[in-house]
This record gives sequence, structure tokens and C-alpha cells, in this order.
Amino acid sequence: MYSVTKAIGQNNNIVPGDIVSLSTIHQSCHLIPHLGPNISWPSSRKSANVLDLCNSFLLNNWSSKFAYQTLW
Repeated sequence: MYSVTKAIGQNNNIVPGDIVSLSTIHQSCHLIPHLGPNISWPSSRKSANVLDLCNSFLLNNWSSKFAYQTLW
């Protein structure tokens, strides 16, 4: 699986963003929070806040046949 990380800006840890045209989006993706080896999952991380609290994710290319073909 590919590893992706958030780009953190220099000003107050604000994540830079961009406006993306809807016609350029081909599919959604399944991200798995990546904590590293031998690190337990903190109880403060829930599905509602995990994207904000984690900085590194694994891109799951096994989530569907189409994802496997396009992300591999």
C-alpha cells in the first residue's frame, strides 16, 4: 500500500487546500491511519476526528477492483 501524508503549512499548522473541479475526480479512496509499528490506537481517536488527528495514512488499493487497477 502507498503511504500518504498531510502537507502542513507554516502558519499555525494550517493544512493547505485547493479547489478541485468535480470533473477531475475519478473515484473516492479508502485511507487507513498509519501509526507505525508497535503503537497502540489511542482511545481519543474516533471515526469523526481521525482525519484531523492523524498525519500519515495508507492508501488501500485493495478496497475494490477499480481501485486496484487505478492505484497500483
